[in-house]
Amino acid sequence: MAGDLLQSSLSSASSLMGLQLLSRLFTFALNQALFRMVSPEAFGTAAIQFELLLGTILFMSRQGVRNALLRVNRASSGVQNMSFVPVLVGIPLSILSTIGYIHFASNETGNQPHFRPSVLLYALASIVELLNEPFHNLCVSTIFLCIVVLS
Repeated sequence: MAGDLLQSSLSSASSLMGLQLLSRLFTFALNQALFRMVSPEAFGTAAIQFELLLGTILFMSRQGVRNALLRVNRASSGVQNMSFVPVLVGIPLSILSTIGYIHFASNETGNQPHFRPSVLLYALASIVELLNEPFHNLCVSTIFLCIVVLS
């Protein structure tokens, strides 16, 4: 019985390590291909400015709610109700941030090929990520509730 459990655990751990290694190698290969095919200006814009836009939208939309949910009574329906606030805040914030970024971007940045569709794609990605936020909050609150019940 204990030997089967140990064997199963080792098998699962080795599978997870192999999957992690494969994932990292695949990401490394894609990054190397990207470095070779894209101009430094376009890569810098995507790696720094677009990620800053995405991070700003996500942080401002969901971080306050996540911190507030840490203090809410887990048994109440407040967790479910508050979980939708980041979506309601994030969609208008995403639209306004995108419009502002496109309007105030420097000429050098704005004149890059496919600049506007790329910014719109990042804004859409932020909205899609925010649509998953209620599920994240529900999972976190369930985990905390299980920890409280078990302890």
